[in-house]
Amino acid sequence: REIFAAVLLVLQERRTTLDAIARLSGKGTGTARDTARFDEFRRQVTQIVPADFLQKTLPPRLAAMCRYLKALRIRLERAQVSPSKDALKAQQVAIHEERYARAASSQDLSGTLGERLREYQEMIEEFKVSLFAQELGTALPVSAKRLDKKWQEVDQLCS
Repeated sequence: REIFAAVLLVLQERRTTLDAIARLSGKGTGTARDTARFDEFRRQVTQIVPADFLQKTLPPRLAAMCRYLKALRIRLERAQVSPSKDALKAQQVAIHEERYARAASSQDLSGTLGERLREYQEMIEEFKVSLFAQELGTALPVSAKRLDKKWQEVDQLCS
């Protein structure tokens, strides 16, 4: 029952987030930049809650997924007020997301490497919380420096 309730909450948060994206994208200017920005927000929802999350997510991680979705909604609201500020913060995250995507697509995600990559991905999500929705708090200490250090661990395993 606890797992069912947690999964239901994740799905509700996902729906609420997608609805917020749809509502705000309807208020946008319709420019290519706006379209790309809202497509990126939708991609992030899919990254937080992938289609196969029931198969790959351990029950304790479900609550974190809800927090990440809430952080994304806070970011959406704030990005409407100050898109340039959002873009600057997004640049801080982009390098880490690119590293993760590159490593995850070209490696077998089993064993130690897979575990380090999952830790790195979790740290990236926590970093987003710290940048875009500080009031939610992070589950672990995270900074750009800590992400760089974790990346070095991952990179050594990739080599």
